[in-house]
Amino acid sequence: MSYNLFEKMKELIDQAQKETAGTDNPLFTAYHNDFHVHDYEEVNFDAQHGDNYIWIIKEGGCGTRMLLAGSEYAQNALKTFDDRSRIFHLKVDGPNSGEIKQIDKKRATELINNCVIPENRVPRRVSFVEQLNKLIYPGEDHSSISVSNTLLMSDLSPKKGDKSALRIKLDAPSRMLSVEVVRTKIAPAGKYEVRSGKDHEIYRFNASLGALMEYRDKPKCVLLDSKFQSYAEVTEITDKAFQKAVKNLETKKQKEKEPGL
Repeated sequence: MSYNLFEKMKELIDQAQKETAGTDNPLFTAYHNDFHVHDYEEVNFDAQHGDNYIWIIKEGGCGTRMLLAGSEYAQNALKTFDDRSRIFHLKVDGPNSGEIKQIDKKRATELINNCVIPENRVPRRVSFVEQLNKLIYPGEDHSSISVSNTLLMSDLSPKKGDKSALRIKLDAPSRMLSVEVVRTKIAPAGKYEVRSGKDHEIYRFNASLGALMEYRDKPKCVLLDSKFQSYAEVTEITDKAFQKAVKNLETKKQKEKEPGL
């Protein structure tokens, strides 16, 4: 029987809280965002037909965890939970839809080790880092070469609501890739959060073989739209649209300098 997965998971959490209240292992007493933010987004915006997830209400009241069966991170993560956790198998038949039943750690281990993620599975969302990796290091193995620890990534530090226009250009003689970034919308910093105020910068990278091929004919302009925290959608735009973004930013900054504004 298929359920609204998130609502069913909420029922299971309520049940776990009632059954373990007053014991030495009360469940779901902290880290509530694990469920209300991460798990909610996972079942609504990432899960797709054919997926198998292991969902865990963690021991000691320490929130929840969702693991996509067949993934390497799931194989490593399952080892960290003891037998006092409550473990469930989610068999997904669509966004926020599927079957769910409680299982033991042995069965969870079997599912994680034996489920195979299809090679043609297309993620419904792509992380901000991976979107940049595909643009700057096209066709490369991003486990060995990535923008993760670069100044570009540090300055952008993506947040839900951010929008940035990028112009990627190859200088073939020097084999350098320039990435001009105009931050057209910067989400406000939260409490105790520091965000870079840089809004128009050029970053340079050594061009990979893939980049030499991808950008040898002309520059490429894109819009990065962070509709979710740490994720982004990429839309290719024209060079004219990019230059308009530059001009709009310059006009805005000029107005801010004018007296009385």
